[in-house]
Amino acid sequence: MNMYTIHKMSLRSYSIIGAMALTLSSSALTQTALEPAQVLEKVREAYSKIDDASATFTEQVKFKYTNVQQSLSGELQMKKDNKYRIQTDQQTIITDGKTVWAYSPINRQVLIDTYKENAKTFSPDKFLFSVPTDFYAVFLNENLPSTNARYVLKLIPRKGTPSAAMVTSLKIWVSEKDWSIRKVEYIDMNETQSVYTIHSLTINNGVADSVFSFTVPNGVQVVDLRALKAKARHE
Repeated sequence: MNMYTIHKMSLRSYSIIGAMALTLSSSALTQTALEPAQVLEKVREAYSKIDDASATFTEQVKFKYTNVQQSLSGELQMKKDNKYRIQTDQQTIITDGKTVWAYSPINRQVLIDTYKENAKTFSPDKFLFSVPTDFYAVFLNENLPSTNARYVLKLIPRKGTPSAAMVTSLKIWVSEKDWSIRKVEYIDMNETQSVYTIHSLTINNGVADSVFSFTVPNGVQVVDLRALKAKARHE
């Protein structure tokens, strides 16, 4: 697998982490019977109050066809206008909303590309600041002993939408106390399962814009995908 492939996979998979990066200071709803759509609407209302977020997380990935499992932990910082920084032991991905840097300390290489919204992938903003409208939700009856969650919702993509071509299954675990999303389970069209869990989280703490820039370390190879794409277009 080359670095460009890793880069594309990471932008897609880590964007799901944005779904969990929500803790709200609003009061909890009274314990009345809620419809799934009402839970999502409450989340949407709360998202509008968030400007930035910082979180620690764990990710567990299981590849069906190879039966390979991977587990890692990392830190996520996000801000409105498509700014985010995701850092693990394996790689760091940063975007300021215009440029994307994907740095692999193991390979001593950084890929640089232009940030571009893609309707066929999940970006952090799509979950952190607005629940996508091309899903509808149903409740699942599952045990919640370790997630501090009250509701488990299965989000089902509407037919004919970009999400329908990307998602086989998407579940979210929602806290009753503050309506934060504590856990996400995502299965893509290749039946790769990714489970993300948030462990610590701060909201609207004034994350500086400088967090979303990257200085190339000495001795690191730079691969500028922007230049390679421009060259390919002229050949």
